[in-house]
Amino acid sequence: MEMKNSKITYLAKITISLVVGYLVTILGILVLALLLLGFQLTEDTVNIGIIIIYVISTFAGGLAAGKQLKVRKFFWGMITGVIYYLVLILVSLGTGQSLTNQGQ
Repeated sequence: MEMKNSKITYLAKITISLVVGYLVTILGILVLALLLLGFQLTEDTVNIGIIIIYVISTFAGGLAAGKQLKVRKFFWGMITGVIYYLVLILVSLGTGQSLTNQGQ
């Protein structure tokens, strides 16, 4: 029974760290949208901003996982980052987006 509770605890903590990463993403994209509205940013600037937001969000989620789990911090941070990225890809594909930026 102890092993099962341990797995549930790890899963819950990873889920919490993913939520942290996605909250940082939402906040970052909101700030970027406000900057776009106020300063008429170019498409290249917005694309760079989105990439920076994704990197910061992945780092925040990985950091949250490492701090919560306290064992093999780098490993769990990396796992969180991979899961974050996979969910991001699945959502992009689910909304009909392409994984490449063809001709744009």
